[in-house]
Amino acid sequence: MSRLRPIPPQELDARQQQVYDAITTGPRGLVVDDVGALRGPFDPMLRLPAVGLPLQEVGAQLRFFGDLPDDIRELTVLVVAREWRCALEWRVHAGFAVAQGIPEAAVAAIRRGERPDLADPRLTLVHDAVREFLDSKRLAESTYDALRALLGETGVVELILVVGYYAMLGGLLGGLEIGADWTDQ
Repeated sequence: MSRLRPIPPQELDARQQQVYDAITTGPRGLVVDDVGALRGPFDPMLRLPAVGLPLQEVGAQLRFFGDLPDDIRELTVLVVAREWRCALEWRVHAGFAVAQGIPEAAVAAIRRGERPDLADPRLTLVHDAVREFLDSKRLAESTYDALRALLGETGVVELILVVGYYAMLGGLLGGLEIGADWTDQ
């Protein structure tokens, strides 16, 4: 149960309405409940419209308009969701990851906190690099160099931003108890 009561659209002030409109008319699809209130990490963004508006834009840019290959981005999101034990982000993105070619067995291994067996060496590198970054808050020079060879300098920056954005959402959802409880299964 969420610690916040969702704000129905009829209760939004002008600044909150601007955030609501940006989220609901953007590329995300249906992110409202049966009364029109925002779901997931988006409802809390209404509490601070000056932060929520650019924050939702950062998320949209990273998810829908970034240059990272979709399979790499979705794998990264899953590793971060597992780190934060964020059931809501996991539920949303596990299907996207499978649709982008991440094997279901690898998705299940990540959920259990195990290193997945990925046939694609790009994905193995990204998985291991994201785990390293989450564990140590740094990337070893050799890891950075390998990522730069794969993704380019801009791609490495984007990858790190995806990790940071979804870690922030994981903290927001966890701290406010939004979404289901995590299980390793």
